[in-house]
Amino acid sequence: MAYDFYTCTDDPDRLVFVETWADEAGHGFHMEQQHTKDFIAFHEPFHRNFTFETINVS
Repeated sequence: MAYDFYTCTDDPDRLVFVETWADEAGHGFHMEQQHTKDFIAFHEPFHRNFTFETINVS
């Protein structure tokens, strides 16, 4: 697993988080962890929206 985040090139108020996972099960497990839920719940009120996209680069 790896994490990176960037400022969106066409919207400086948008952050793009890139997470790399070995498989969907690992990502699913991560999303169910309390620290992940706490992170999202803390940051959600400060943003217009959260969008999650899955991209497979195999």
